[in-house]
Amino acid sequence: MLRSWGGRDGYAASSKEALSTFPQLKGKLFYTQPGTIGTPPPSSLLSSSSPCSPASACTLGTYAPFGRAGASPRFNPSPLWQFADTLSWITGFEVTHSGSGQNNSGGIATAYAHSILGVGNIPVPNITATNFRGLNSNDITSAQDLLANLAGTIGDISEKFWTNSPNDTDWLDYTGKTVFVVRTYRQTDWAGFFKDNWKVTQNFTLNLGLRYDKYGVPYDLTGMATRVKGGQSGFFGISGTDFSALWNPYATGGSLTTVEPAGKHSPNPNVLPYKNDWNNFAPSIGFSWSLPWFTRSTVLRGGYGINYAGAPAYQQYGREIGAQPGSQIQVIYTPSTYLDIAGVSPSLVPLSTGGARPNDPVPLTNRATTLSGFTDNRVIQYSQNVNLSVQRELAKDLTLEVSYMGNKGTKLWNPIELNEPNIFENGILEAFNVTRAGGNAPLFDRILNGLIVTGVGRVDGTTLTGSQALRRFTTTNQWIANGDVASFANWLNGTSALTGTNGGLLGNGRLPDNFIVVNPQFGSVALHGNNDNSIYHALQTEIKKRFSNGFTGQFSYTWSKDLGNSAGGNDSNSSSTATTRDPRNRNLQRGLIFFDRTHQFKSNGTWALPFGPNRAFLSNAPAWIQRTVEGWEVSGIFSWLSGQPLTFTSPIKTLAFRANSNTADQIGAIP
Repeated sequence: MLRSWGGRDGYAASSKEALSTFPQLKGKLFYTQPGTIGTPPPSSLLSSSSPCSPASACTLGTYAPFGRAGASPRFNPSPLWQFADTLSWITGFEVTHSGSGQNNSGGIATAYAHSILGVGNIPVPNITATNFRGLNSNDITSAQDLLANLAGTIGDISEKFWTNSPNDTDWLDYTGKTVFVVRTYRQTDWAGFFKDNWKVTQNFTLNLGLRYDKYGVPYDLTGMATRVKGGQSGFFGISGTDFSALWNPYATGGSLTTVEPAGKHSPNPNVLPYKNDWNNFAPSIGFSWSLPWFTRSTVLRGGYGINYAGAPAYQQYGREIGAQPGSQIQVIYTPSTYLDIAGVSPSLVPLSTGGARPNDPVPLTNRATTLSGFTDNRVIQYSQNVNLSVQRELAKDLTLEVSYMGNKGTKLWNPIELNEPNIFENGILEAFNVTRAGGNAPLFDRILNGLIVTGVGRVDGTTLTGSQALRRFTTTNQWIANGDVASFANWLNGTSALTGTNGGLLGNGRLPDNFIVVNPQFGSVALHGNNDNSIYHALQTEIKKRFSNGFTGQFSYTWSKDLGNSAGGNDSNSSSTATTRDPRNRNLQRGLIFFDRTHQFKSNGTWALPFGPNRAFLSNAPAWIQRTVEGWEVSGIFSWLSGQPLTFTSPIKTLAFRANSNTADQIGAIP
């Protein structure tokens, strides 16, 4: 178990014996995780217990069963202070007001170096359809990945470096005095509301209300909250300062992305991660009208209201304000020669940061660190709700209600992935297709000129062309065969293969650093803003039998449609997933979302059995029999829902790599 976070190694003596069974480097835990095997399978082939998913390929399980590589164990103290007051005044109408405030704190995580098993930069030789009879060409990559995992081959080593104070001038790492990354987030929220219930006439009641919500901007008690310097304009790095820099392989006008302290308790208390949002007024109105023209009770009800949703998301804050490059940096090392677990040397760690210091810009040769933050004008997301219903008494104790319900989510939180690879304007797709067709693309001659491609030879443009080398190179030939152009472009942008430097292939071809992605300092660049919306419509019918003659029951049918970001899902993770079908056209994402259920039938009922005193049967039986048989009920519940929308996806990355849901185009009727 963990010691107090001030401890040097963070582990109690009782845990050290268990930890000794795991790989160690310099006497500290060295996480080792299995790599993926092959490409993700279709979702139709997966079970709930499968080690695969449509979003990621299969694995062999987890050797070190910690939830977050390099960040576990972790603990999160989250105190909550809340106060509220309510005043009611009833003089023909009612007025109520309330105020509340809350503070919450973040947590503490551990950071260790960890390795991921896999092929890496060293191709696996001799696994071919020729050498293994019956081996399908599409399974070659899976076979290579499987062998690498079983042999303990290390594909990558990753290590986090961090600071715990804005005054730190050098990195902390897990080989030093602490393994703990300490952040303490706070957010203060306020709310107040007014409500008036007004009985206008004997048959008509009106409900009026107004609520105000002020959701605070988060900050860090340790002073370690940060934001990208310049705000939103800083996310585009060397390519520019706005969205016009996207998809331009020769864009200029920007500068290296840097970060700065932000928020209360930081050296820049007046600089915020994003602006305060002060105008969150949420009106509501409702009515109930008992229609006087019918002999049996008939009531018309309706309402409209707005609700704001901005509760703190501390896990997200841990990325967006507490883990920015400059306060943390992730370094990934891909061995240039064969390395397995048994051959790991203590001299490997700490990994080289390439000379980067706290608060320095991430170098253009990093290309792995994640950058994530907020747009300048991020506001609180809200929903509008409307309902209209008519309730009719059909007979004594039997009512029918027909209702319409609608909900529209507006300015929903969702990030945009800025660093998707460009394959159009730079000619990569054209060169890729020429190579797939067996031709020779001059662009690939330029990129690979003079380099020795492992297992293939030296590219000179004549004896061995770039396209020929890529078709033979075991790292790239599967992408070419499968049309996986976005994965190929991502590899060109960030690999250290053949040159020893991340992004070195572009430099070898004398191409600009931003030839493929807009901000080549980083791997993923996620800009969080109000980029989504949703809409829900439902028609509901309900028959209700109030309890009489020993029976009560209810039956309802709902027809509904839920539209929104069908790629991201509008689910609980949608505020942190940038998944798109086409990053150039987000409108293609609008469709049925995964929790849409067109038809829902539900019913329940209870029957009090007619036995015992004053009942139809055994009412005159001896007392002990009456006590035995009285009070028994039979009840039942029935529920039937239509299935979730059917989606066909492919693991092949074509239009995007980092946050892509590659769905099929329907060209005919589904049988």
